Amino acid sequence: MIILLGATGYVGQAFEMELRRRGWEHLPCSRAEVDYTRFEVLRELLRNGRPTFLINAAGYTGKPNVDACEEHKADTLAGNTLFPLTVAHACAEAENARAHGRQRILDEWNYERQFDPVLELVESAPPSVLL
Repeated sequence: MIILLGATGYVGQAFEMELRRRGWEHLPCSRAEVDYTRFEVLRELLRNGRPTFLINAAGYTGKPNVDACEEHKADTLAGNTLFPLTVAHACAEAENARAHGRQRILDEWNYERQFDPVLELVESAPPSVLL
């Protein structure tokens, strides 16, 4: 079974449709239904649901558009950097789910940065996504 975090967001809806199309057992979760931003809640969701895989499509994109991320830097950091670390920690604690999502992109960037300390993430950079 797959747990999908951020199932009602733009990316999460696409994942949810594809999982449904493939007939794969999954549990779509929205933050309105389950406050998975709280470590204890997420860990219990993983322990009780016993997924083999977790897709993290949750994150802070800003409202009404991405420009709001510049004005709300703390929310952006919490949703797009700290939360993926919480997901990885909860998966490790639950010992039953592998996580994939934003943290993989962050790990890739950190790995590349070890070899090129000048490397910066800018909007003009080509996308770097591991799937």
